[in-house]
Amino acid sequence: MLAGQNIVCIAPESWDGLWRNRHQIMLRLAARNRVLFVSGPEPIRHCFQSLRRACLGKLEKVRDNLYTYCFPDMLLESRVRIVDALTFEARLLLLKDVIRKLAFDDPILWLYHPTQGRLVGRLREKLVCYHIVDEYIAYPVPWPMGNEAFTRIEQQLIAVADVVFVSSEELLRNKGQVGSHIHWVPNAVDFRGFVQALQGPPRIPPDIVPLPRPIIGYVGAIKEKLDFDLLALVARTHPEWSLVLIGPVQLHGTNRAFENLRRLDNVFLLGCKPVESLPLYIRACSVCLLPYVINDWTRHIDPLKLYEYLAVGNPIVSVDIPAVRRFSKVLRIAADKEDFVHQIECALQEHGLDMRRLRQAIAAENSWDHRVATISAIIQNSLRTSEAR
Repeated sequence: MLAGQNIVCIAPESWDGLWRNRHQIMLRLAARNRVLFVSGPEPIRHCFQSLRRACLGKLEKVRDNLYTYCFPDMLLESRVRIVDALTFEARLLLLKDVIRKLAFDDPILWLYHPTQGRLVGRLREKLVCYHIVDEYIAYPVPWPMGNEAFTRIEQQLIAVADVVFVSSEELLRNKGQVGSHIHWVPNAVDFRGFVQALQGPPRIPPDIVPLPRPIIGYVGAIKEKLDFDLLALVARTHPEWSLVLIGPVQLHGTNRAFENLRRLDNVFLLGCKPVESLPLYIRACSVCLLPYVINDWTRHIDPLKLYEYLAVGNPIVSVDIPAVRRFSKVLRIAADKEDFVHQIECALQEHGLDMRRLRQAIAAENSWDHRVATISAIIQNSLRTSEAR
């Protein structure tokens, strides 16, 4: 495993937010390295909770070797170019000061978004990692700089990064032509954590207990990539089912299809849950769903929740996106909307333990411990190459 390094990770969200692959990776790297997890200012609705945080940001030690820093609330990114340039330089000065105080000398700089590329060369880093988890250009909200300029800055970051990680094979096909420093490392699951959470007598979360069975569930962020019309079809076709959505609503503006869905009597939104309680919520579901709109965004994803569903062993029904096809033996892939409903009906008839154990065995092979070992080996090799130069 990688050891003895200082790692500065620039993340799109806070450590306390919805956990994604960067949280899992940095937690494990912090076992043998020092990690600074840096996030942007809090959303505007949380701004100015204190004068100190508003002006200086918030630095915390969350455990041995792991620190988090949130930029000041007053230094929000701006769509006005000159304002954004000024706030970026101010954030950079504060970050340099935090790095100096913590003695994070010669860090590995770990970036998760193309717009963070302007940090390269500004922190005296020894290595630059760029971790691509989405086809960002396919997001539903257009980038202020325009798609052409956005694509150009991502290509520039891929070219200057020492190591590039991509989370799906489709991303590898799109980004892999730039150089041999690009590596496909799929997402994974905290398998040990799931096993520990599910030990002992079955426990059902209190807000699940009163819901009518069967429970058809989705666990994850509620964004535009979900097919709300598909979910509404499921709920309307079987009003006796409980369709449960577990996760934060992160939509950009009003979404009519989502509003229509949430009005249905057998649809239940339970909100965001602590990461340690997710295994219990997933186990409470009779069938777990991957109900995406099929577009450029979802064709490039590698859903974290897929691995979490596998770790519990529940039946899974998905739309036909590339990431799920390599698991076709242990989940059901629907051909269209009507077939999606039919596949859920079939999944409800599964009662054997063999398939559940097979799914869990596959999840064990796709643990974050294994992934971080792979990532560590790649980085160590890159460090050796860099030192040789």
